[in-house]
Amino acid sequence: MNPLISIIIPIYNMENYIDDCLKSIICQENKDFEVILVNDGSNDNSKSICGKYVDKDKRFTLINKENGGVSSARNVGLQFAKGKFILFIDADDLISEDYLTIDKKFYDCDIIEKSSVHINSDNNRIIKNYHKKKSIVINNKKAFLTHIVLNKNNALWDKFISREAIEENMFDEDLKVGEDFIFRVSIAHRIKSYGISNKGIYYYRVHNSSTMQSITNDYKLYIDHLYTLIPKIYSNTQSLHLANSIVAKYNISKLFNKRNKLNNGQKKILEDLFNQIRYNDLYYLSLKYKIKFMIKKYRYRLNF
Repeated sequence: MNPLISIIIPIYNMENYIDDCLKSIICQENKDFEVILVNDGSNDNSKSICGKYVDKDKRFTLINKENGGVSSARNVGLQFAKGKFILFIDADDLISEDYLTIDKKFYDCDIIEKSSVHINSDNNRIIKNYHKKKSIVINNKKAFLTHIVLNKNNALWDKFISREAIEENMFDEDLKVGEDFIFRVSIAHRIKSYGISNKGIYYYRVHNSSTMQSITNDYKLYIDHLYTLIPKIYSNTQSLHLANSIVAKYNISKLFNKRNKLNNGQKKILEDLFNQIRYNDLYYLSLKYKIKFMIKKYRYRLNF
């Protein structure tokens, strides 16, 4: 029989973390899972550490490939996954022993979102807690798409995604940052039921040297990143209302805040986006965010 959960773990030079990660998986209350370890061309001891788990537990599979990045590794893992739910775990993170436990009321959900805690990779101190206060199932499409927009969470590691919702979707291997969110919006139109569970915690390590941190600290890279994502959001989202709501709340809002640092070409694109998106297009935004967007729109017109 196929497992309930397929865990896909991309691995690149993670010898200092991967053993702890896999130990936290071995200790799970729920034993109905498989682990697909994708060694993405590591040149450290990661491969041999993973091999020990494969040798002693038939639920573990190791796939070795040339280095191609996290999206490439995940795409390879998806080709081998057999579970009802897919879970992507980063090789340097940990999960609580009840993280893989899924209450039966969530079995028909296309996505199950769980709690997470962000910890500093240097000293293991807690940076942020994202605990779910209660467990609910949202079956109203507008309600869970509104949740996705208003509670924008780029991560995939705190979400179990049904294989049925993923279908043949793959990760964009050209993107180095934001690929998780683009993957999510690309399957949004197939989501029929969205679960939020307060059982289990994902422990996410925050590294000061991460790619996203480097981009955020460099305003030019950050602006380029925001502009790069915009066409990806529109081309991967089946609903124009959903795409407009996402772009208005995040990309345009952040670009507006950095408007004095935009070059003339970037200002023109931002102006075109403001002109393109109207109040009625913001279908998945709350009244508060709709008003905020319209204020930014008119302020931009007045100043530029």
